[in-house]
Amino acid sequence: MLESLSFETQLERFDPADGITKQAQEGAETTSSVTTGASGGAALLNANPAGVWAMLNTIQDLSYIPLSSNALTPTLRGHFKGLNIADRVPNVLEYTCDSSSYSNPHYYSKEYGFESNLLLLNAGRNIMVFAGLLVSWPVVWGLSKVPFLESLLTKLLKQFKYNIFIRFFIQSYFDLAVACFIQICSLPQLERLPMNNFIAGCLGTALLSCTPVAIIFKFRTRPESTEGFSTLLDEFDWKKKPAARFTYALFALKRLFLAISLILLSNYPYVQGITNSILALAYTCFIIVVRPYKNGIVQLTANLTETGKFLVFTGIIYFLQVDWRTEDGTIESAIKYISDGIIVIQCLGVVLGLVSKLYTCLTGNNQVTPVQDLTEENNQTVVEESDHYRSPAIYQEPSPVKI
Repeated sequence: MLESLSFETQLERFDPADGITKQAQEGAETTSSVTTGASGGAALLNANPAGVWAMLNTIQDLSYIPLSSNALTPTLRGHFKGLNIADRVPNVLEYTCDSSSYSNPHYYSKEYGFESNLLLLNAGRNIMVFAGLLVSWPVVWGLSKVPFLESLLTKLLKQFKYNIFIRFFIQSYFDLAVACFIQICSLPQLERLPMNNFIAGCLGTALLSCTPVAIIFKFRTRPESTEGFSTLLDEFDWKKKPAARFTYALFALKRLFLAISLILLSNYPYVQGITNSILALAYTCFIIVVRPYKNGIVQLTANLTETGKFLVFTGIIYFLQVDWRTEDGTIESAIKYISDGIIVIQCLGVVLGLVSKLYTCLTGNNQVTPVQDLTEENNQTVVEESDHYRSPAIYQEPSPVKI
Protein backbone atom coordinates (compact mmCIF):
# COMPACT_ATOMS: atom_id res chain seq x y z
CA MET A 1 0.00 0.00 0.00
CA LEU A 2 1.36 3.37 -1.00
CA GLU A 3 1.33 6.18 1.49
CA SER A 4 1.57 9.84 0.72
CA LEU A 5 3.87 11.85 2.93
CA SER A 6 4.02 15.63 3.14
CA PHE A 7 6.94 17.70 4.34
CA GLU A 8 6.83 21.30 5.42
CA THR A 9 9.76 23.64 5.84
CA GLN A 10 10.44 27.34 6.05
CA LEU A 11 13.08 28.97 3.93
CA GLU A 12 14.82 32.12 5.06
CA ARG A 13 15.96 34.76 2.63
CA PHE A 14 19.72 34.79 2.29
CA ASP A 15 21.26 38.22 2.62
CA PRO A 16 25.01 38.47 1.89
CA ALA A 17 25.17 41.64 3.96
CA ASP A 18 24.42 39.66 7.12
CA GLY A 19 27.86 38.06 7.01
CA ILE A 20 29.55 41.45 6.66
CA THR A 21 27.50 42.85 9.54
CA LYS A 22 28.33 39.91 11.79
CA GLN A 23 32.04 40.14 11.01
CA ALA A 24 32.11 43.87 11.79
CA GLN A 25 30.12 43.27 14.97
CA GLU A 26 32.57 40.66 16.23
CA GLY A 27 35.51 42.99 15.58
CA ALA A 28 33.83 45.82 17.46
CA GLU A 29 33.03 43.51 20.39
CA THR A 30 36.73 42.69 20.71
CA THR A 31 37.69 46.38 20.55
CA SER A 32 35.21 47.46 23.21
CA SER A 33 36.08 44.53 25.51
CA VAL A 34 39.84 45.13 25.35
CA THR A 35 39.68 48.91 25.77
CA THR A 36 37.09 48.77 28.54
CA GLY A 37 39.08 46.12 30.40
CA ALA A 38 42.30 48.13 30.09
CA SER A 39 40.55 51.32 31.20
CA GLY A 40 38.93 49.58 34.15
CA GLY A 41 42.22 48.11 35.33
CA ALA A 42 44.07 51.42 35.01
CA ALA A 43 41.27 53.33 36.77
CA LEU A 44 41.26 50.79 39.61
CA LEU A 45 45.01 51.19 40.15
CA ASN A 46 44.72 54.98 39.85
CA ALA A 47 41.71 55.12 42.21
CA ASN A 48 40.04 57.52 39.76
CA PRO A 49 36.96 56.11 38.00
CA ALA A 50 36.24 59.25 35.95
CA GLY A 51 37.96 57.84 32.88
CA VAL A 52 35.92 54.62 33.03
CA TRP A 53 32.64 56.55 33.19
CA ALA A 54 33.72 58.57 30.16
CA MET A 55 34.70 55.39 28.30
CA LEU A 56 31.34 53.74 28.98
CA ASN A 57 29.47 56.89 27.98
CA THR A 58 31.37 57.12 24.69
CA ILE A 59 30.71 53.49 23.81
CA GLN A 60 27.04 53.86 24.69
CA ASP A 61 26.59 56.96 22.49
CA LEU A 62 28.13 55.22 19.49
CA SER A 63 26.43 51.87 20.02
CA TYR A 64 22.93 53.34 19.67
CA ILE A 65 23.56 54.92 16.25
CA PRO A 66 21.99 51.90 14.40
CA LEU A 67 18.69 52.73 16.15
CA SER A 68 18.30 55.63 13.72
CA SER A 69 16.52 55.32 10.39
CA ASN A 70 19.80 56.03 8.60
CA ALA A 71 20.60 53.50 5.85
CA LEU A 72 24.06 52.69 7.18
CA THR A 73 26.32 50.25 5.40
CA PRO A 74 26.37 46.70 6.80
CA THR A 75 29.87 47.28 8.13
CA LEU A 76 28.94 50.41 10.07
CA ARG A 77 25.71 48.89 11.38
CA GLY A 78 27.56 45.85 12.71
CA HIS A 79 30.45 47.95 14.00
CA PHE A 80 28.32 50.29 16.11
CA LYS A 81 26.07 47.54 17.41
CA GLY A 82 29.06 45.42 18.40
CA LEU A 83 30.30 48.18 20.70
CA ASN A 84 27.33 47.70 23.02
CA ILE A 85 28.73 46.13 26.19
CA ALA A 86 25.29 45.88 27.84
CA ASP A 87 24.27 43.15 25.38
CA ARG A 88 26.74 40.81 27.08
CA VAL A 89 24.91 41.05 30.41
CA PRO A 90 22.39 38.16 30.70
CA ASN A 91 18.76 39.24 30.76
CA VAL A 92 17.03 36.70 32.99
CA LEU A 93 13.72 38.55 32.67
CA GLU A 94 13.41 37.38 29.07
CA TYR A 95 12.44 33.96 30.44
CA THR A 96 9.57 35.34 32.52
CA CYS A 97 7.24 35.95 29.58
CA ASP A 98 6.91 35.34 25.86
CA SER A 99 8.28 38.42 24.10
CA SER A 100 6.70 37.40 20.78
CA SER A 101 3.27 38.04 22.29
CA TYR A 102 4.13 41.71 22.76
CA SER A 103 5.93 42.60 19.54
CA ASN A 104 7.71 45.92 19.20
CA PRO A 105 5.99 48.07 16.53
CA HIS A 106 9.02 50.35 16.14
CA TYR A 107 10.84 48.87 13.15
CA TYR A 108 14.38 50.17 13.68
CA SER A 109 14.59 49.36 17.39
CA LYS A 110 13.18 45.90 16.67
CA GLU A 111 15.89 45.36 14.05
CA TYR A 112 18.44 46.50 16.61
CA GLY A 113 17.34 43.82 19.07
CA PHE A 114 14.40 45.19 21.08
CA GLU A 115 11.95 42.55 19.93
CA SER A 116 9.33 43.36 22.56
CA ASN A 117 7.80 46.69 23.50
CA LEU A 118 7.66 45.78 27.21
CA LEU A 119 9.74 48.01 29.46
CA LEU A 120 10.40 45.08 31.79
CA LEU A 121 12.23 43.19 29.04
CA ASN A 122 13.97 46.09 27.30
CA ALA A 123 15.36 47.42 30.59
CA GLY A 124 15.95 43.91 31.93
CA ARG A 125 19.75 44.10 31.94
CA ASN A 126 19.72 47.36 33.89
CA ILE A 127 17.24 45.86 36.34
CA MET A 128 19.55 42.86 36.82
CA VAL A 129 22.53 45.11 37.55
CA PHE A 130 20.42 47.14 40.00
CA ALA A 131 19.34 43.91 41.72
CA GLY A 132 23.00 42.91 41.96
CA LEU A 133 23.83 46.20 43.69
CA LEU A 134 20.99 45.68 46.17
CA VAL A 135 22.17 42.16 46.95
CA SER A 136 25.79 43.29 47.38
CA TRP A 137 24.79 45.98 49.90
CA PRO A 138 24.14 43.63 52.87
CA VAL A 139 27.11 41.51 51.79
CA VAL A 140 29.44 44.51 52.02
CA TRP A 141 27.86 45.46 55.35
CA GLY A 142 28.51 41.98 56.74
CA LEU A 143 32.11 41.86 55.49
CA SER A 144 32.76 45.34 56.94
CA LYS A 145 32.49 43.74 60.41
CA VAL A 146 35.60 41.64 59.70
CA PRO A 147 38.51 43.40 61.46
CA PHE A 148 41.07 43.38 58.62
CA LEU A 149 38.42 44.49 56.08
CA GLU A 150 36.72 47.08 58.25
CA SER A 151 38.69 50.15 57.19
CA LEU A 152 38.36 49.42 53.48
CA LEU A 153 34.73 48.31 53.33
CA THR A 154 33.42 50.96 55.73
CA LYS A 155 34.34 53.60 53.15
CA LEU A 156 32.68 51.57 50.41
CA LEU A 157 29.59 51.08 52.59
CA LYS A 158 29.15 54.85 52.89
CA GLN A 159 29.01 55.07 49.10
CA PHE A 160 25.97 52.80 49.02
CA LYS A 161 23.85 55.47 50.68
CA TYR A 162 23.70 57.66 47.59
CA ASN A 163 26.72 57.70 45.30
CA ILE A 164 26.67 54.15 43.92
CA PHE A 165 22.97 54.25 43.04
CA ILE A 166 23.20 57.77 41.61
CA ARG A 167 26.14 56.70 39.44
CA PHE A 168 24.23 53.62 38.31
CA PHE A 169 21.25 55.79 37.37
CA ILE A 170 23.42 58.21 35.38
CA GLN A 171 25.15 55.37 33.53
CA SER A 172 21.82 53.65 32.79
CA TYR A 173 20.05 56.86 31.81
CA PHE A 174 20.31 56.38 28.04
CA ASP A 175 19.28 52.71 28.19
CA LEU A 176 16.26 53.51 30.34
CA ALA A 177 15.24 56.45 28.15
CA VAL A 178 15.26 54.32 25.00
CA ALA A 179 13.29 51.56 26.76
CA CYS A 180 10.71 54.02 28.10
CA PHE A 181 10.12 55.70 24.74
CA ILE A 182 9.74 52.33 23.02
CA GLN A 183 7.12 51.45 25.62
CA ILE A 184 5.03 54.62 25.42
CA CYS A 185 5.09 54.66 21.61
CA SER A 186 2.60 51.80 21.45
CA LEU A 187 -0.77 51.60 23.17
CA PRO A 188 -0.92 48.60 25.51
CA GLN A 189 -3.21 45.63 25.25
CA LEU A 190 -5.99 45.38 27.81
CA GLU A 191 -4.04 42.91 29.90
CA ARG A 192 -2.34 43.26 33.25
CA LEU A 193 1.28 42.82 32.10
CA PRO A 194 1.24 45.30 29.18
CA MET A 195 -0.81 47.82 31.18
CA ASN A 196 1.61 47.69 34.12
CA ASN A 197 4.57 48.13 31.77
CA PHE A 198 2.88 51.07 30.05
CA ILE A 199 2.21 52.79 33.38
CA ALA A 200 5.81 52.14 34.44
CA GLY A 201 6.99 53.56 31.10
CA CYS A 202 5.01 56.76 31.65
CA LEU A 203 6.34 57.16 35.18
CA GLY A 204 9.88 56.40 34.02
CA THR A 205 9.63 58.96 31.23
CA ALA A 206 8.47 61.59 33.73
CA LEU A 207 11.37 60.75 36.08
CA LEU A 208 13.94 60.88 33.28
CA SER A 209 12.55 64.19 32.00
CA CYS A 210 12.82 65.74 35.47
CA THR A 211 16.38 64.54 36.09
CA PRO A 212 18.29 67.38 34.31
CA VAL A 213 16.13 70.00 36.03
CA ALA A 214 16.59 68.30 39.40
CA ILE A 215 20.40 68.32 39.01
CA ILE A 216 20.36 72.02 38.12
CA PHE A 217 18.26 72.93 41.17
CA LYS A 218 20.32 70.68 43.42
CA PHE A 219 23.62 72.32 42.49
CA ARG A 220 22.36 75.81 41.74
CA THR A 221 23.35 77.07 45.20
CA ARG A 222 25.81 75.75 47.79
CA PRO A 223 26.99 72.63 45.95
CA GLU A 224 29.51 72.01 48.73
CA SER A 225 26.62 70.99 51.01
CA THR A 226 25.42 68.19 48.71
CA GLU A 227 26.52 65.30 50.92
CA GLY A 228 25.98 61.96 49.23
CA PHE A 229 25.93 63.44 45.70
CA SER A 230 29.67 63.91 45.33
CA THR A 231 29.78 61.43 42.43
CA LEU A 232 28.26 64.18 40.26
CA LEU A 233 30.91 66.73 41.27
CA ASP A 234 34.16 64.95 42.17
CA GLU A 235 35.63 64.91 38.68
CA PHE A 236 34.86 68.58 37.97
CA ASP A 237 36.61 71.81 38.94
CA TRP A 238 33.33 73.45 39.95
CA LYS A 239 34.84 75.77 42.58
CA LYS A 240 36.84 77.72 39.99
CA LYS A 241 34.36 77.14 37.15
CA PRO A 242 30.80 77.34 38.51
CA ALA A 243 29.26 76.16 35.23
CA ALA A 244 31.09 72.82 35.63
CA ARG A 245 28.62 71.70 38.33
CA PHE A 246 25.90 71.50 35.66
CA THR A 247 27.89 69.14 33.40
CA TYR A 248 25.80 66.09 34.24
CA ALA A 249 22.59 68.06 33.83
CA LEU A 250 23.56 68.86 30.23
CA PHE A 251 24.83 65.31 29.80
CA ALA A 252 21.44 63.89 30.81
CA LEU A 253 19.58 66.47 28.71
CA LYS A 254 21.61 65.54 25.63
CA ARG A 255 20.84 61.85 26.08
CA LEU A 256 17.17 62.49 26.73
CA PHE A 257 16.81 64.33 23.42
CA LEU A 258 18.93 61.71 21.64
CA ALA A 259 16.52 59.01 22.83
CA ILE A 260 13.55 61.10 21.70
CA SER A 261 15.17 61.63 18.32
CA LEU A 262 16.07 57.97 17.80
CA ILE A 263 12.62 56.63 18.66
CA LEU A 264 10.15 59.40 17.81
CA LEU A 265 11.77 60.93 14.71
CA SER A 266 12.24 57.72 12.71
CA ASN A 267 9.83 58.92 10.00
CA TYR A 268 11.89 62.08 9.49
CA PRO A 269 15.44 60.83 8.81
CA TYR A 270 16.95 64.20 7.87
CA VAL A 271 15.45 65.92 10.90
CA GLN A 272 16.66 63.04 13.04
CA GLY A 273 20.19 63.11 11.66
CA ILE A 274 20.57 66.90 11.95
CA THR A 275 19.10 66.87 15.48
CA ASN A 276 21.59 64.24 16.61
CA SER A 277 24.46 66.20 15.11
CA ILE A 278 23.35 69.47 16.78
CA LEU A 279 23.06 67.74 20.15
CA ALA A 280 26.58 66.34 19.81
CA LEU A 281 27.90 69.76 18.75
CA ALA A 282 26.24 71.58 21.65
CA TYR A 283 27.71 69.26 24.26
CA THR A 284 31.13 69.35 22.56
CA CYS A 285 31.15 73.17 22.69
CA PHE A 286 30.28 73.10 26.39
CA ILE A 287 33.14 70.68 27.16
CA ILE A 288 35.69 72.68 25.15
CA VAL A 289 34.62 76.16 26.32
CA VAL A 290 33.90 75.48 30.01
CA ARG A 291 36.67 72.88 30.49
CA PRO A 292 34.90 71.38 33.50
CA TYR A 293 37.30 68.56 34.43
CA LYS A 294 39.91 68.90 37.17
CA ASN A 295 42.42 66.58 35.54
CA GLY A 296 44.16 67.97 32.47
CA ILE A 297 44.49 64.56 30.79
CA VAL A 298 40.79 63.80 31.31
CA GLN A 299 39.90 67.22 29.91
CA LEU A 300 42.06 66.78 26.81
CA THR A 301 40.61 63.31 26.26
CA ALA A 302 37.07 64.69 26.58
CA ASN A 303 37.82 67.43 24.03
CA LEU A 304 39.07 64.91 21.48
CA THR A 305 36.38 62.27 22.02
CA GLU A 306 33.44 64.68 22.01
CA THR A 307 34.77 66.28 18.83
CA GLY A 308 35.13 62.81 17.30
CA LYS A 309 31.55 61.89 18.23
CA PHE A 310 30.29 65.06 16.59
CA LEU A 311 32.18 64.15 13.42
CA VAL A 312 30.65 60.66 13.47
CA PHE A 313 27.08 61.91 13.95
CA THR A 314 27.62 64.47 11.20
CA GLY A 315 29.37 62.07 8.82
CA ILE A 316 26.60 59.46 8.81
CA ILE A 317 24.18 62.06 7.41
CA TYR A 318 25.91 61.33 4.10
CA PHE A 319 24.12 57.97 3.91
CA LEU A 320 20.68 59.61 4.02
CA GLN A 321 20.94 60.90 0.45
CA VAL A 322 20.80 58.72 -2.67
CA ASP A 323 21.89 61.11 -5.44
CA TRP A 324 25.63 61.06 -4.79
CA ARG A 325 26.86 57.74 -3.36
CA THR A 326 30.17 57.33 -5.14
CA GLU A 327 32.20 57.77 -1.94
CA ASP A 328 30.47 55.19 0.26
CA GLY A 329 33.66 53.25 0.89
CA THR A 330 35.69 56.34 1.78
CA ILE A 331 33.06 57.77 4.14
CA GLU A 332 32.52 54.35 5.74
CA SER A 333 36.25 53.90 6.39
CA ALA A 334 36.60 57.44 7.76
CA ILE A 335 33.70 57.01 10.19
CA LYS A 336 34.95 53.61 11.33
CA TYR A 337 38.48 54.90 11.90
CA ILE A 338 37.20 57.94 13.80
CA SER A 339 35.01 55.70 15.94
CA ASP A 340 37.87 53.34 16.77
CA GLY A 341 40.17 56.32 17.34
CA ILE A 342 37.74 57.81 19.86
CA ILE A 343 37.68 54.61 21.89
CA VAL A 344 41.46 54.15 21.77
CA ILE A 345 42.04 57.79 22.81
CA GLN A 346 39.61 57.35 25.67
CA CYS A 347 41.50 54.26 26.81
CA LEU A 348 44.90 55.94 26.46
CA GLY A 349 43.65 58.86 28.53
CA VAL A 350 42.92 56.55 31.47
CA VAL A 351 46.25 54.73 31.10
CA LEU A 352 48.18 58.01 30.86
CA GLY A 353 46.51 59.19 34.05
CA LEU A 354 47.90 56.13 35.82
CA VAL A 355 51.35 56.59 34.27
CA SER A 356 51.40 60.24 35.35
CA LYS A 357 50.51 59.31 38.92
CA LEU A 358 53.17 56.59 39.05
CA TYR A 359 55.79 58.97 37.64
CA THR A 360 54.94 61.55 40.28
CA CYS A 361 55.26 58.96 43.04
CA LEU A 362 58.54 57.52 41.75
CA THR A 363 60.28 60.85 41.13
CA GLY A 364 59.16 62.30 44.45
CA ASN A 365 57.66 65.45 42.99
CA ASN A 366 55.28 65.78 45.91
CA GLN A 367 56.61 68.91 47.57
CA VAL A 368 56.69 68.99 51.35
CA THR A 369 56.71 72.42 52.95
CA PRO A 370 59.53 72.61 55.55
CA VAL A 371 58.60 73.53 59.11
CA GLN A 372 60.12 76.84 60.17
CA ASP A 373 60.71 78.30 63.60
CA LEU A 374 58.10 81.00 63.78
CA THR A 375 58.57 81.93 67.43
CA GLU A 376 60.14 85.31 66.75
CA GLU A 377 57.60 86.12 64.05
CA ASN A 378 54.70 85.16 66.33
CA ASN A 379 56.08 87.35 69.11
CA GLN A 380 56.35 90.27 66.71
CA THR A 381 52.76 89.67 65.58
CA VAL A 382 51.54 89.75 69.19
CA VAL A 383 53.33 93.06 69.80
CA GLU A 384 51.89 94.56 66.62
CA GLU A 385 48.38 93.45 67.52
CA SER A 386 48.80 94.83 71.02
CA ASP A 387 49.88 98.20 69.62
CA HIS A 388 47.00 98.13 67.17
CA TYR A 389 44.35 97.85 69.87
CA ARG A 390 45.76 100.53 72.19
CA SER A 391 43.63 103.65 72.25
CA PRO A 392 45.63 106.76 71.35
CA ALA A 393 43.50 108.85 73.70
CA ILE A 394 44.46 106.77 76.72
CA TYR A 395 47.89 105.54 75.94
CA GLN A 396 50.71 108.07 76.01
CA GLU A 397 54.43 107.65 75.88
CA PRO A 398 55.95 108.27 79.32
CA SER A 399 57.57 111.68 79.55
CA PRO A 400 61.24 111.80 80.53
CA VAL A 401 61.92 112.32 84.24
CA LYS A 402 63.50 115.68 85.03
CA ILE A 403 66.08 115.72 87.76
